[in-house]
Amino acid sequence: MPYPAHAALLVGLAVGAVGLATTIPLPLYGEMAARGGYGAGALALAFACYAATVIVTAPLLGPLPDRIGRKPCVLLGVALAALSSLALSLWPSIPALALARIAQGLGMGCVAGAAAAWGAELGGGGSEGGRRAAAVIALATIGSFGAGGILTLAAILAWPALRPPPTFALHLVICLALLALVARLPETLAAPQQGWLRRPGFPRGTLATTIAKGVGGG
Repeated sequence: MPYPAHAALLVGLAVGAVGLATTIPLPLYGEMAARGGYGAGALALAFACYAATVIVTAPLLGPLPDRIGRKPCVLLGVALAALSSLALSLWPSIPALALARIAQGLGMGCVAGAAAAWGAELGGGGSEGGRRAAAVIALATIGSFGAGGILTLAAILAWPALRPPPTFALHLVICLALLALVARLPETLAAPQQGWLRRPGFPRGTLATTIAKGVGGG
């Protein structure tokens, strides 16, 4: 079955949106801690919630794309990324940061395996589809991890008195647009598989990219 030519690109953009959520707040960490009177220890604990969530939930989220489908996992990941930005926009504090980092970890856990498999299948399957999907997802991942903090810093320089910086609203708009666009893509999982706890599998050529997404935002 032929899939839209832009399908794998949209999946990559969805991964990028999840990656942006992890780095957009970075320039504001110190400000959040100072505002609430928190020290470096509390900030470090809140920051570590991302990695802890990814590690703890990996056995459950790993097989999820084969259980409920690739599309629901990617949509859930983007929704969680949007939720993290919304929480920090409404409640810029260390407790909110901890909750946001948990949402970001869950979101990345949802898209890590699902996006790699879905992108490869939408790209035609096989080793060639896996390579194309890996390239798109790698570019989206690296770009989002690098761009989030830079965009927020630029917004702070342009509008120093504006809190939250407009990058949070921009990220929410991007996530909402991607939710609408990704929801229109076809599901590629023919039949759900049984079992929630198992070692996740990855299409050929996508494992390294998936691992990079899992640790890069922490």
